[in-house]
Amino acid sequence: MKNKFLLFLERAIFIALLVTVDTQSQIKNSQQTFELIKTIPAPGPNCQGLTWDGQYLWVSDIVNDSIYQIDTTDGTVIHKIPTTPTNHLFEGLAWDGQFLWASHYENFTLRNPRISKINPINGDVLQSIIPYSNNSWPHGITWDGTYLWISDYRTHKLIKIDPNYGFGLDSITAPGNNGNIGLAWFNGHLFMGDFNTDSIYQISPVTKEVVNQWLCPYTNPRDMEFDGQYLWFVAYEVQKIYKILLPVTSVQNEDPTLANNFILYQNYPNPFNPSTNINWQSPISGKQTIKLFDMLGREIETIVDGYYEAGNHSTLYIPNSTLSSGVYFYQLKVADTETSSGQVFVQTKKMILIK
Repeated sequence: MKNKFLLFLERAIFIALLVTVDTQSQIKNSQQTFELIKTIPAPGPNCQGLTWDGQYLWVSDIVNDSIYQIDTTDGTVIHKIPTTPTNHLFEGLAWDGQFLWASHYENFTLRNPRISKINPINGDVLQSIIPYSNNSWPHGITWDGTYLWISDYRTHKLIKIDPNYGFGLDSITAPGNNGNIGLAWFNGHLFMGDFNTDSIYQISPVTKEVVNQWLCPYTNPRDMEFDGQYLWFVAYEVQKIYKILLPVTSVQNEDPTLANNFILYQNYPNPFNPSTNINWQSPISGKQTIKLFDMLGREIETIVDGYYEAGNHSTLYIPNSTLSSGVYFYQLKVADTETSSGQVFVQTKKMILIK
């Protein structure tokens, strides 16, 4: 196996050969400003992947072959698990509410890409799939509540995949200048980092258009993730992790003609503290409610209650401070005033609050 210095050299040569592409015509709101909240040190010398489990960040390092769980207060390492196989570069992380997902490959020539589902307690690989093509080059990875999205550096596309088999379900051409790396999901949008433009892009998965762009405070942004309110991202060259506040464009009512089915998505993150995102889709307009219930079926509170147009919607749920840790259920009801029953869809999903 080549040593990692040679692998880094290969990457540098490959990047130097990339062709410049003008993408400003794709961007509706270019170079937005953001607020830098705080900075914490990265736990290793070459950190790449980043995700959020509802309480802590997880960070992958490709030199130490490790994934770290860290406290966002000061970057203290709480837990550490090894990456398997050790000859793979783990460059993207995602959290599905219970397990870690990692995008990794053997090297820049052989690739041999894999998407692995990992036990966060001991690092055991529970599932490993080949993502849609054995010649892909997966970097960033994120979970939208049902499916995984991969930032493929070879094709410069963002690809939606089936987490069970790795089949490609949809794709979006990556914006920027062929430097797509990090990937996150928030409020029904994809967020992608490009190290050639040193920018973060907000992308609609419905229209496949860029709706916002922000310049990063440091060069070479890598993986990123939202904690329910703020965006965290790894800066490769300085090996620091940044917490920033982005003025995010809502997905609500965006191109509603493309919403063909009723869908209540799994809340993200889950488990969560202090907040979580709930996304849903309705092909009809009408009164829509989301209510919270405890394990005994008792109604706790109403999260959403109002008239919504057909389309994709999202809400940030911040529970009452008196709500205790535990398992709860959130239920979506969509009513159609033109039907005799007045109700056409009901679905319930489980969420876990950790304090």
